[in-house]
Amino acid sequence: MVINKIMIFGKKALGVTRRCFSSNLREKMEAVIATRQQEVSAFKKEHSNTVIGEVTIGAVMGGMRGLPGMHYETSKLDA
Repeated sequence: MVINKIMIFGKKALGVTRRCFSSNLREKMEAVIATRQQEVSAFKKEHSNTVIGEVTIGAVMGGMRGLPGMHYETSKLDA
Protein backbone atom coordinates (compact mmCIF):
# COMPACT_ATOMS: atom_id res chain seq x y z
CA MET A 1 0.00 0.00 0.00
CA VAL A 2 1.36 3.40 -0.98
CA ILE A 3 0.70 6.37 1.25
CA ASN A 4 1.39 9.85 -0.07
CA LYS A 5 1.51 13.09 1.88
CA ILE A 6 -0.80 15.74 0.47
CA MET A 7 0.96 18.92 -0.57
CA ILE A 8 -0.88 22.23 -0.19
CA PHE A 9 0.78 25.16 -1.96
CA GLY A 10 4.16 23.48 -1.65
CA LYS A 11 3.78 22.78 2.08
CA LYS A 12 3.05 19.44 3.64
CA ALA A 13 -0.43 19.25 5.22
CA LEU A 14 0.05 18.15 8.81
CA GLY A 15 -1.38 14.74 9.65
CA VAL A 16 -3.20 14.34 6.33
CA THR A 17 -2.47 11.24 4.31
CA ARG A 18 -4.12 9.72 1.27
CA ARG A 19 -4.06 6.09 0.17
CA CYS A 20 -3.36 5.52 -3.51
CA PHE A 21 -5.27 2.62 -4.99
CA SER A 22 -5.38 4.12 -8.48
CA SER A 23 -2.86 1.73 -10.06
CA ASN A 24 -4.86 -1.33 -8.97
CA LEU A 25 -8.13 0.25 -10.12
CA ARG A 26 -6.52 1.33 -13.39
CA GLU A 27 -5.41 -2.24 -14.16
CA LYS A 28 -8.88 -3.63 -13.48
CA MET A 29 -10.59 -0.94 -15.52
CA GLU A 30 -8.18 -1.38 -18.46
CA ALA A 31 -9.13 -5.07 -18.64
CA VAL A 32 -12.87 -4.35 -18.40
CA ILE A 33 -12.72 -1.52 -20.94
CA ALA A 34 -10.73 -3.57 -23.45
CA THR A 35 -13.29 -6.39 -23.25
CA ARG A 36 -16.24 -4.02 -23.62
CA GLN A 37 -14.61 -2.24 -26.58
CA GLN A 38 -14.29 -5.57 -28.38
CA GLU A 39 -17.93 -6.45 -27.63
CA VAL A 40 -19.20 -3.08 -28.89
CA SER A 41 -17.04 -3.30 -32.01
CA ALA A 42 -18.32 -6.80 -32.80
CA PHE A 43 -21.95 -5.72 -32.20
CA LYS A 44 -21.54 -2.69 -34.45
CA LYS A 45 -19.89 -4.77 -37.18
CA GLU A 46 -22.65 -7.39 -37.06
CA HIS A 47 -25.66 -5.07 -36.78
CA SER A 48 -24.61 -1.77 -38.40
CA ASN A 49 -27.10 -2.22 -41.26
CA THR A 50 -30.00 -3.39 -39.07
CA VAL A 51 -32.92 -1.00 -39.42
CA ILE A 52 -34.78 0.24 -36.35
CA GLY A 53 -37.75 2.08 -37.82
CA GLU A 54 -36.09 4.68 -40.02
CA VAL A 55 -32.84 4.50 -38.04
CA THR A 56 -29.98 2.02 -38.37
CA ILE A 57 -27.73 0.70 -35.61
CA GLY A 58 -24.79 2.21 -37.47
CA ALA A 59 -26.40 5.67 -37.34
CA VAL A 60 -27.16 5.33 -33.61
CA MET A 61 -23.65 4.17 -32.75
CA GLY A 62 -22.18 6.75 -35.11
CA GLY A 63 -23.38 9.64 -32.96
CA MET A 64 -27.06 10.15 -33.85
CA ARG A 65 -26.19 12.96 -36.27
CA GLY A 66 -29.35 14.32 -37.83
CA LEU A 67 -31.59 11.82 -36.02
CA PRO A 68 -34.33 12.61 -33.53
CA GLY A 69 -33.59 11.23 -30.09
CA MET A 70 -34.40 11.62 -26.43
CA HIS A 71 -32.02 11.54 -23.47
CA TYR A 72 -33.36 10.76 -20.01
CA GLU A 73 -31.27 11.02 -16.84
CA THR A 74 -32.44 8.40 -14.36
CA SER A 75 -30.34 9.59 -11.42
CA LYS A 76 -32.39 11.29 -8.76
CA LEU A 77 -30.73 13.08 -5.86
CA ASP A 78 -32.74 14.08 -2.84
CA ALA A 79 -31.59 17.31 -1.24
